[in-house]
Order: sequence, then structure tokens, then C-alpha cells
Amino acid sequence: MINISGYNIVEKIYEGKKVVLYKGREVGSERKVLLKFLREEYPPLSDIARLQHEYDISKKITSTSIVKVYKVEEFQRMPVLVLEDFDGESLQNLLKGLKKIPLMTFLQLGIQLAEALSDIYNSSVIHKDINPNNIIVNMSTGITKITDFGIASLLSNERKGMTSVQLLEGTIHY
Repeated sequence: MINISGYNIVEKIYEGKKVVLYKGREVGSERKVLLKFLREEYPPLSDIARLQHEYDISKKITSTSIVKVYKVEEFQRMPVLVLEDFDGESLQNLLKGLKKIPLMTFLQLGIQLAEALSDIYNSSVIHKDINPNNIIVNMSTGITKITDFGIASLLSNERKGMTSVQLLEGTIHY
């Protein structure tokens, strides 16, 4: 298990191609957090920049409908994102375990997603990767939030025309 100063790591909850996510507690405050590490020991500079970009973009959005990024820490000279942990799980994982979502739950989830997307848009941000893995839901509290702004961009920085299909980012199905 990883040992990062100022945090007690509880468990690994996700390991993807580029990142690893741990549940933890901040020493002193005991605030529950998620710690997002780069997976590779020597990641490409683009992955390091993407993590910093996720932090920068998230800070521009003033909304309770996104997973807060508290700060960037350093671990073995690499950035680590410290994220809000509201005991949610990805919609992707929830859908695997559910045969049917109750209608009221489905509608409340849809309303919260619409509000989150509105908040993101009103912050002049384009997420570029809305998919079930980036929608986090706490079924017991009914709270739904959007996460992972790694490939998001500011609306003012977007080009109006598309130059190549190979340049598309995000999850193509969504």
C-alpha cells in the first residue's frame, strides 16, 4: 500500500490504464478523501500535465454538482490529486449490480445530471467525456456528481471546426 505524508490510505478502489484511485483520510481533520495517482512510475509529461489540467479546470467550476478537487499534493515528485469523497460509486458500477432503477431514482439522477451539466456550461467548460464512469452516485443520499475533467477545455479555447477524426477525445460511445 502507498504511504503519502498527511494521509492514511484505506483501500485501492480503482486502477485504470493511467491512474490509480485510493480512499483515504486526511491526517488531523480525518476528512475522507480520494487520492488520484498516476499509475506509471515514470509517466509521460502529457499525463502529468493532464492531472494538473484537471485540477485547474475543476477549480474554475463553482458547483456542488462536481466532485471537488481540494488540492494537488506531491508523491515521489509526481502530482497527486486530493478529491472529495462523498461515498459515491460510478454509475457504471451501479448499473452492473442493478436490474432496474426505480423511476423516481432515475428521474432524480437525470435532474441532478442536467443541473451539473448546466453548472459546467455556465462556467464556460466543456467536459468532453461524460460517461457512466465519470458520473458518481451515492444511492443512500441520492447525491450525483460529475468527475474527471482531465480532457475538459474552456469554451473560449475551443476551435469551431474539427480538423481530424483522429483528434477526438473522450469515450466515443458517449
